[in-house]
Amino acid sequence: IPLASERVGFLGFLGELNLNLTGDINDLSDFGTLTGSTIGLTWEPVERLTLQATRIARDAAPGLSALGDPTIQTFNVPVFDFATGNSVLATVISGGNPFLPASSQNDIKLSVNYELDLFERSSILVEYFDNNAKNTTESFPLLTSNIEAAFPDRVTRDGSGTLIALDQRPITYAERNSRRIRYGINLFGRVGKATEGRGGGGPGGSGGSGGSGGGDRAGGPGAPGGGAGRMGAEQFQQMRETFCASEPGTVPDLSQLPPFIRERLTKEDGSVDTERVARMRERFCNADASAASGPGGPGMFDPQMMATLRTALCGDPTAPIDLESLPEELRARLTNEDGTIDEERLARMRERLCQAEGTEQQGEGSGRRGGGGRRGGGPFGGGDGQGRWNLALYHSIELDNTALIAPGVPVLDFLDGDASGQSGGIARHQVELEGGVFYKGIGARLSGNYRSATRVDGNGLTGAQDLFFGDLLTFDMRLFVNLEEQGWLTGDEPGFFKGSRMSLRVDNLFNTRQDVVDANGVTPIRFQPALIDPLGRTVSVQFRKLF
Repeated sequence: IPLASERVGFLGFLGELNLNLTGDINDLSDFGTLTGSTIGLTWEPVERLTLQATRIARDAAPGLSALGDPTIQTFNVPVFDFATGNSVLATVISGGNPFLPASSQNDIKLSVNYELDLFERSSILVEYFDNNAKNTTESFPLLTSNIEAAFPDRVTRDGSGTLIALDQRPITYAERNSRRIRYGINLFGRVGKATEGRGGGGPGGSGGSGGSGGGDRAGGPGAPGGGAGRMGAEQFQQMRETFCASEPGTVPDLSQLPPFIRERLTKEDGSVDTERVARMRERFCNADASAASGPGGPGMFDPQMMATLRTALCGDPTAPIDLESLPEELRARLTNEDGTIDEERLARMRERLCQAEGTEQQGEGSGRRGGGGRRGGGPFGGGDGQGRWNLALYHSIELDNTALIAPGVPVLDFLDGDASGQSGGIARHQVELEGGVFYKGIGARLSGNYRSATRVDGNGLTGAQDLFFGDLLTFDMRLFVNLEEQGWLTGDEPGFFKGSRMSLRVDNLFNTRQDVVDANGVTPIRFQPALIDPLGRTVSVQFRKLF
């Protein structure tokens, strides 16, 4: 909802100010009515600067695996017992907990994004998160004295006090609160020279895809020319390239995607939702990702087919639909089992297609406003023959991270001696690195992650010592080749190699493992590096072909 806009001539001196409201109601058989709402403000007072404030209130049911995984007893598992300060072999119970309640969250996110005049495009992002939740589902942490006092029925000891069994099924915290600052920089550039007569759109050209020259502020940062919440053909293709050029299992660069897409792919605390990313990658990169296969190949955006769909669906809403003019897959989606048209699905599809048509035309006019745009400028290569590179570096600082197990129980401070899981407390500092380059069908990606050291307090009554979990720096690397683009291999016709890719993946490139020691510098048996991370460095080779 625009509150102020220079485009529409209303309070234009304020810049672009938009209000975003969402709400949902879900009725679940085991959890009753769950509600959710989001209130967001996006303000662009001047070119290049974007301020955002978002408040999220939402109820959520536990995941299916947390509720319903089968109960499994595993014998002779090394467990560190903070009551005695020793590692013992105990029976560990894992699986789901059907008695978990629904959680409720109340989160606030503030962010500032400023576009820099560096390379093709670059930006600085600063974010603040204030997360508050009740009845959260958590994995069972290390068995400290506080945890044992809060969950005595999960611990079984023999007559001498030796731990013999531990139930590690998910638990519930009454309250969970955290505050965090995250800041970083995103850099984007090009590799090689543009092909004559292709791409184009230098300074002052008719770029539809925004670059560092400003773009249309109405679309929000990273989404110029696409309107608010809709995409045209070029933006769709750019997003597809973003996902399909990155390797499965990795997180593609999300900073250049439309804001409404970025919001779908990130959690409330700002971290990337890897499951949603995987599902979207499958939708865009699978051979069946599109309803039609046009001249661009399977799963590619086909403007001609899209025009046919809009002709059939975006005319007179009272006129009957000619199902024979639609692709077979779409016909199946729009019809019930008895062959009649599903009016609800038809209405949703009309809304997506017909509104996208209007916003695409709007984007074609407004996208020329910026001075540095280019056409076909996806992050991993486009129609101009150039390659792409990107680099993102972020630093997160945990300001506060606590949990209340139940009323009357001491609050757990995960930054000051309490364990949040099986790997110690919450690291106060975390650094994330993500970079990649793609040119002429050959690409590479490097990701790095650093976590600072944490401490878990021992039991002062029994003399058990504190444990110190060392900092950890890991790197993952991906190398991949689109074989159909390698003329030296395929000749003039790709033949079998059409839609094929060869990739090399190395996780934990330098084979680093976390060190855990007590006050005497001794590593307990339970925390031997090879027990914490049995795999270490892993190397895999993959051949993939789309038919």
